[in-house]
Amino acid sequence: MNITKRLNNVMREGNLTLSDMARWLDRPFATIRGWKRGRGMNGGTQDQEVIIERLKLIEKRIRLRRGLPVPQFEQQGKIRVPTLRIIYLNKLMARKKM
Repeated sequence: MNITKRLNNVMREGNLTLSDMARWLDRPFATIRGWKRGRGMNGGTQDQEVIIERLKLIEKRIRLRRGLPVPQFEQQGKIRVPTLRIIYLNKLMARKKM
């Protein structure tokens, strides 16, 4: 499966945004947007392997329901929803191993 299909699948099934994927894959937003639109991955083989491994981890978490899909958040007082998503994902990414 190519990067575009995998990215679209994990975003849909994991309730992840482009910004979420940019954080998770540690790549610029524009790069993730390009992959989502069908542009291939650039970079060396080692770089591509890192991205594929991170995608595999996300796919596994979705399959096992380990923190994904991301729950729907509602604003809590002055804390905005995007902030709550970032906090949630940062905690989830800190537990990279299953």
